Amino acid sequence: MTSGGIDALEANRWLTGESKGVSTDTLAKLLSVLRHSIRRAQAPDLVQRNVALLCQAPKSTSDARQFAEF
Repeated sequence: MTSGGIDALEANRWLTGESKGVSTDTLAKLLSVLRHSIRRAQAPDLVQRNVALLCQAPKSTSDARQFAEF
């Protein structure tokens, strides 16, 4: 971790850790939220670079698939 923020490696580790319990679609949404949050922090100069743009959502490693019952 860099002083005062996260780096791309840490963001990738977090996403990889999340891949064990959620779907691939949810991982893509998490990355989208992370990117958007950092982009919002850039406006008031709280961060200089959106490191989440360097990340790609991993595939889910969850074996349990849940389907909605209709």
